[in-house]
Amino acid sequence: MRNNNYSVVIAGRRSLCHSWIEKNGRGEIFPDYDGCFQVRVYDVLEMDEDDGDWMDADALASAGWGTDEDYGYYGGDEW
Repeated sequence: MRNNNYSVVIAGRRSLCHSWIEKNGRGEIFPDYDGCFQVRVYDVLEMDEDDGDWMDADALASAGWGTDEDYGYYGGDEW
């Protein structure tokens, strides 16, 4: 996911901008002034490293599937 912060890494003719993007594998072309163009590289937001397992359990519980504890299982060998 990107935010609205960006850096202009190069400006000039469209062909120059395309070449820069092909070489670096990132960036977007935007019109600049006087018929020129610029390549913008946006900052990427860091995503939380959580795998989301707790969200899966909450979603199932709210959908009526419940959790193991709702059915009397607390991690032991007995139900």
